[in-house]
Amino acid sequence: MSFTGFTDQIDSQTVVGNTSFYPEINLSAFQANYRLPGEYREDMLIDRLKLAITWANGELADWHTEKAAEGIVNIGEIQPDDLPAWGNPLIRAHSHFPGF
Repeated sequence: MSFTGFTDQIDSQTVVGNTSFYPEINLSAFQANYRLPGEYREDMLIDRLKLAITWANGELADWHTEKAAEGIVNIGEIQPDDLPAWGNPLIRAHSHFPGF
């Protein structure tokens, strides 16, 4: 529990969708994995997560197009070792979190 009296985690089954190539994101799992405060309203988290998804999809658009041309229709078809790290070890670390 926080100092405000709110619970530390959203008790939600909300799933934020993405394109069919990328996975959906469970809001409760996202909040727990990133340790976001329970004071954050669910609608605000959903809004910010959608903005982040839009930004990430834009950044990965060329890579997505390249994979689609190879016949890959879902990122789950790609082995984690074949995912580009773009010089950032955190990107590779995300493959160890289920639901992301």
